[in-house]
Amino acid sequence: MMEVAEFRDKLITSFLILQVYADESLGPVCREHGVTVQQFHILMELDEHPMQKAGDLSDTVGVLRGNMAGICKKMEQNHWIVRERSQKDERVVLISLTEEGRRVKREVAKEAESRLESIFANEPEETFNTIFAGLDALGKLMEKLQK
Repeated sequence: MMEVAEFRDKLITSFLILQVYADESLGPVCREHGVTVQQFHILMELDEHPMQKAGDLSDTVGVLRGNMAGICKKMEQNHWIVRERSQKDERVVLISLTEEGRRVKREVAKEAESRLESIFANEPEETFNTIFAGLDALGKLMEKLQK
């Protein structure tokens, strides 16, 4: 049976390696479109789940709440998002995607997909099934840690 310390070390190393790969593959595409990987993640999340509370969005994309206002301000200046106060509770800031934000998200996603197509075309479907099964198992294990 694997030791806890060994699992922890392998998990952290894997996360760091995946982060580097994500930055190296997605980063150049994002930069070509004038967006950071973090901003692209926010655009993706807002496209999938429109009109989110700033705090909820911050938690979902893994940005410290204190940093979220600055990131959103820059994104708002670029006309990618709109921030507005909730009519029910003025303490709550709601964030939504603009058409320009949708356009940037689509362009980055399309370009990233285009660059990855050749890799995906040469991999058997079983490779992806194995990867996702492993990620599902990891997610379930991580849920147990949350409890």
